[in-house]
Amino acid sequence: MDAAKLTERERAILALLLHGHSVKSAANEIGIMAYAAQEQLGAARLKTAVTSSREAARLVANQAGA
Repeated sequence: MDAAKLTERERAILALLLHGHSVKSAANEIGIMAYAAQEQLGAARLKTAVTSSREAARLVANQAGA
């Protein structure tokens, strides 16, 4: 998994999820619609090869800390 392949928005949404936000509140926080956040998360899951958005968030956080 390469976090560099994620867009800035994908990383922002994943970071908010990691800090306890729901998809809807994360979307509100960055000023996009919830469906757009869901699409961004779907793309992030594909890029990270996981099935859970929260798992993708943990992987990105772990890679950033490594």
